[in-house]
Amino acid sequence: MATPEQDEELADVLTAVGPRLRALRQQRGTTLAQLGEITGISLSTLSRLESGQRRPTLELLLPLAKAHRVALDELVGAPETGDPRIRPRPFVRHGSTYVPLTRHFGGVHAFKTIMPPVDGSAPLPELRVHEGYEWLYVLSGRVRLLLGEHDLVLSAGEVAEFDTRTPHAFFNPGPRTAEFLSLFGPQGERIHVRARPRGGAADTPDTAAAPASPPARLRHGRTLMTSSADDHSHDHPGRPAVRAVRAVPQPNAVVGVGLIVVGADGRILLGQAHDGRWELPGGKVDPGEGFEQAAARELTEETDLRVAPEAVEVFTVQLAPESEAVTRLTAGAVTHAAEGLPAVTEPHKIARWEWFGPAGLPTELYAPSAAVLRAWRPGLPGLPEAPSYDYRTDGTA
Repeated sequence: MATPEQDEELADVLTAVGPRLRALRQQRGTTLAQLGEITGISLSTLSRLESGQRRPTLELLLPLAKAHRVALDELVGAPETGDPRIRPRPFVRHGSTYVPLTRHFGGVHAFKTIMPPVDGSAPLPELRVHEGYEWLYVLSGRVRLLLGEHDLVLSAGEVAEFDTRTPHAFFNPGPRTAEFLSLFGPQGERIHVRARPRGGAADTPDTAAAPASPPARLRHGRTLMTSSADDHSHDHPGRPAVRAVRAVPQPNAVVGVGLIVVGADGRILLGQAHDGRWELPGGKVDPGEGFEQAAARELTEETDLRVAPEAVEVFTVQLAPESEAVTRLTAGAVTHAAEGLPAVTEPHKIARWEWFGPAGLPTELYAPSAAVLRAWRPGLPGLPEAPSYDYRTDGTA
């Protein structure tokens, strides 16, 4: 039988559920009608739950927790147990399983990735770029890393670190499942790890034996050679290593799309990266895609929202004028027809999604997103300077 103190604690927890439900819904810019449609709970029940007039039950809380993409204990605000252990909730993206090993939003994030081998006849994945810095350590199997002009195969015990603004992709060349740890942090946060190549045969069947080479360190997508006097590998025989297998052409342009998602109330959806800056949904245009198809795909991958490509309108194409190793071309697009509730589906990139009124946009904006917003509505207040060469389309946006 519960003690009076336990009854009082339970009453306090249940009383706080209503305000927490309302805050979650408002933070996501969702109406009661939209939430009712997603959960199957009547409008009057949702309203009474939020106002505290209806006692929350497990039958009601489970669909609400699923709709808001939060754990049930987070929804009810269960008291902290003091247990420091992480209880990760794995998620699957593009066939690989990701296990979060950290629970905070800011700073460096750690993941364990379980990656099945790819079909040997499959084409090489497209190289992508984004803000941040990544470090990975292979636990078992092999991971093939395409990094700028480099093509590397990492085996168990080997490590690499690189600036994610360098075009990159990685996959499992087989023959068995690969597992690796990765740390992903904001731009400028790096783990300083030395990586030395080994001589001997390469790991891929289509290459000849690679000759031994001086010590090297992967940094910003280039192999930086050091003098033999700096070689202390005899002092650290277990030091992880990487080695070049085959050079691949260096991409000289990146084509992407930034999508302005306008809600029913006129607010705009932005995602906050781990460095604190905000950005529009969007990303790289894959081969064979138009800007509209890429925008719709990226929106679903990044936010779990859905929109038909026909409901996406491209209104500008921009070239970034700043001097970069890779030319950046971005299409600006807008949609008023996105469906669903925004959710964080790529926590290694985005900490949260939030709706903003046009007059209250954050000033810490990723430059390409700021340029797209300025081209859409030149009079929006508070936008940071983001120079670009704009080529307007015939769309009226």
